Amino acid sequence: MQTVTLKIKLLLPNKGKLEKLTRMLDTYRQACSWFLEQAKAFNTTSRAHLNRETYRQACKLFDLNRGTLQCAMLKALSAYRSYLSRKQRGKKASLPKFEKTVPVMVRQDCYSLYQLPFFSPL
Repeated sequence: MQTVTLKIKLLLPNKGKLEKLTRMLDTYRQACSWFLEQAKAFNTTSRAHLNRETYRQACKLFDLNRGTLQCAMLKALSAYRSYLSRKQRGKKASLPKFEKTVPVMVRQDCYSLYQLPFFSPL
């Protein structure tokens, strides 16, 4: 799968969109923490197993679109795998905590970017 990096100029969000984005980031962080707890409870690093066991409940608990919810699950599983790997190699390890703002993974199929028409000043 090819990764593309876009450098784009974003418009400043209005107050309503900024509040919505802030709520979404907080909900995403909570979802990451919840998925991490579930991965530990089910003792699994399998995306398919965790998805099968928790997805419907997660949809009810978190007001996130489905793609962003899946990304939160993948981020939690990645953190859990890292923790288990360090622990297995005998290194100091503790379960990760998602206490601060977590960078949100954005799936291409969940969002669309479009170019605003260019208006030249008169």
